[in-house]
Amino acid sequence: MKTILALILAWLFAAPAFAIPNLTGEPERLLTATAATATQNTAEFVLPAGYSGLHCVLAVTAGTTLLIDFNLQARDSVATWTNMVADIPTASGITGTGSTFRLFYPHAISGAAISNFGISQVSVPHVFRFQVQHNNANAATYTLDCGAMQ
Repeated sequence: MKTILALILAWLFAAPAFAIPNLTGEPERLLTATAATATQNTAEFVLPAGYSGLHCVLAVTAGTTLLIDFNLQARDSVATWTNMVADIPTASGITGTGSTFRLFYPHAISGAAISNFGISQVSVPHVFRFQVQHNNANAATYTLDCGAMQ
């Protein structure tokens, strides 16, 4: 009887199979695209408790005459992505290969402009995803790595 009760309690309090993954403090590969010509979205993520920012690198390794925008998208816990509540532009007009670095942190202080490095003084939403938007039909190969910051 104790074993059955323990199994039932474990099942009741287990994380649901549809749980949104947390981002950890270590950079993780969120997106890989090879010769992509259409807009790409990452899975959705939850910012873990105790974390308030993100550091990201969009590394474009192949493509010419590109026109790519990189956005942080937010929604509340009940909205769907079709009824998204915020689209936070992070980098627009990426036109060629190279790495674009972005820091999202509510306490960040913007300083002198540094090539390919951007600071957004924003609160990272609890549920979010990234979108790499292609504004023309030219193929691009890239990766997106991000990690959470305390």
